[in-house]
Amino acid sequence: MVTLCDTFSLTDFKAAGHFNRYPVSCLLNAEEYHLFSSDVPAVPKAEMKQAVRWKIKDLIDYSIEEATIDSLDIPADRDGKGQSLIVVAARNEIIREKMKVFAEMGLPLSAIDIPEVAQRNIASLMADGDKGIAMLSISEEGGLLTFSCKGELYLARRIDAALNLEEGDEGKRQLERITLELQRSLDYFDRQYHAVPMSRLILAPLSGAAGMLEYFSSNLYIPVQMADLNELFEFPEPLSQEKQSRYFLLLGGALREAAS
Repeated sequence: MVTLCDTFSLTDFKAAGHFNRYPVSCLLNAEEYHLFSSDVPAVPKAEMKQAVRWKIKDLIDYSIEEATIDSLDIPADRDGKGQSLIVVAARNEIIREKMKVFAEMGLPLSAIDIPEVAQRNIASLMADGDKGIAMLSISEEGGLLTFSCKGELYLARRIDAALNLEEGDEGKRQLERITLELQRSLDYFDRQYHAVPMSRLILAPLSGAAGMLEYFSSNLYIPVQMADLNELFEFPEPLSQEKQSRYFLLLGGALREAAS
């Protein structure tokens, strides 16, 4: 049973006892980390983390000694070639601050994650066997497009997309721009990972997105559908699309243990 509240006060949650029974994790905001793609360094496994740090040291605007680095494996092609990584880098001070906030509440963090992984976790609940799923969510931070298959994240991109579409011609131009970005991303994925056919594009819950769903369905070559979290989770009562949108990434982050 999943229980959600409209408040996100750590004090309130702690007092209610929610954190005493479960591991605690949080998500970084988009501006708090960088994401890179990298080939797998040709080094022994014990030296991998240091080699990855060396590969990205010139891609961040701060000293590599001040960075916390982690990575996700991208599955190789069926012939074993093309093994690569998604590398995440964040400033040490940001990680320390996150840990401090929770520790001061007596709630030590078990993990700090990123929205791309949280979104992959939701997509995993809607998996189509050996076929891939593209998923688009839109929040105040813009659009997040992920490509995953069999629980693995292959590709993630940020898209310029507003939470609320404008009216009239401006709204149409926004839809056209987003559709073009989606088409380019789908084509890129098909070229890079041709062994993973895309089955559909799933839109994360979003209030007033019926027009967006219709537009994408008419202008993209793959099926498009809207996710319904009420079909994926058991809630005390059904959630509106507005609440589903608000809780989408939080629920994805909470699936960390199940998806790992």
